[in-house]
Amino acid sequence: MNNKKLFHRFMLINFSQSISLIGSGLTDFALFYYILQGAMESNGQISQYTILYFFMYLPGIIVAPFIGALVDRMNKKYILIASDTAAVVGSLSILLLYINNSLSIYYIYFVVLIKALASAFQTPSFQASISVLVEQNDYGKAIGLAQVGESMNKIVTPLLGGILYYYTSLEAIIVIDFVCYLIALAFIIPCKLNEQKNVIIQESMHFLRECQLGFQILIKDKMLISLLVLFVFHNFLVSFIEILVQPLVYVMNEQGGMIVSNSLALGGVMACGGIGMLISSIILGINGGPKNRIATILILNGCGGLILMMVILVKSVVLFAAGTLLYFLTIPFIFGSNITIWQERVPVEHQGKVFSIRRACVLGIIPISSLLAGWIVDRMKNHYESSSILKMAMESSNEVYSLLFFIIGLVTVFVSMIFAFNRYFKSDFIYREDT
Repeated sequence: MNNKKLFHRFMLINFSQSISLIGSGLTDFALFYYILQGAMESNGQISQYTILYFFMYLPGIIVAPFIGALVDRMNKKYILIASDTAAVVGSLSILLLYINNSLSIYYIYFVVLIKALASAFQTPSFQASISVLVEQNDYGKAIGLAQVGESMNKIVTPLLGGILYYYTSLEAIIVIDFVCYLIALAFIIPCKLNEQKNVIIQESMHFLRECQLGFQILIKDKMLISLLVLFVFHNFLVSFIEILVQPLVYVMNEQGGMIVSNSLALGGVMACGGIGMLISSIILGINGGPKNRIATILILNGCGGLILMMVILVKSVVLFAAGTLLYFLTIPFIFGSNITIWQERVPVEHQGKVFSIRRACVLGIIPISSLLAGWIVDRMKNHYESSSILKMAMESSNEVYSLLFFIIGLVTVFVSMIFAFNRYFKSDFIYREDT
């Protein structure tokens, strides 16, 4: 089959997963805002909200290293379908409990955990399918196009989610999630993946031996190890941002007079981030991104830190949204450059194993960061009245979010500067079996 037809199949699969992400994302937005609203209005502990992030990323620690071997053995299309199905079943179960007034925060934690487990299968399967359907010199473009779908999700999900949450109900949002699932299913079922393209899998190889092989391939490449460590730091800091930005916008909107509802303000800010991602994803999809990928990652990561430091100085939701757009302009280039490096350096037949290990490492730090962020915020707010230092730095206990936001931006800049001196980043060669 020619490359044009294979790329067409990739586009159909990419579209199906984008639609599925939008539906699932609407439910996620509604659930997260449902809990955030309860915590903020009751002046409760923000850690109750951050626990959601803990369960969202927990499977990345436990099962992701072993999923890769299954991804390399199984049909990736079936894995994608099963993952989408598990996510929508979880959403529908929440709908039933909510209608019967039996929904508890603990069951929401459970469903978020199930959906995270489905995502742990979905992401490496989708990334590995890119290598099956796309030629190596088109990896950058394919990843850019894949991120276009993810960016559209980040625009549509919070904006539409904020509107729907304000004007309709949680039930309506979950029904839309189910409709998106059916549309995605209609597009992905007819697609076939050429699973054996340049891939020879030793069927007799023991499952645990395959998992071990993934670690061995990764350990050989010092550049990938350095890149992995960098993104562990990156995700640790980004997780703090993700935790802080939603209550920060909530507080900022109320202090600004609440021109719009909190759900619409939050949805608008998050949608601006999606617009930034969409713009740069389209650019990445057209030209494949910069050739010097390491420099791109370090420079744009540092620029992102500077943006965080500057944007928090404003007290306007509108200006904060503009800064959010600028920050997310950098994300597709950073992650696109990172994934392209991994795809170029890891043999196709082992990418499922290695990518799952990478995912486990970079996502494994997020639950720790999320719980730590919630604990720090609650502790600083509780000690505000008795601390002269905190009172000098902040006008009120709500300024905790702004102060931590600035610190995260500063640390991000320092991390980029430190890794710029890493000697393994000075060479960028394709992975060879004899290295």
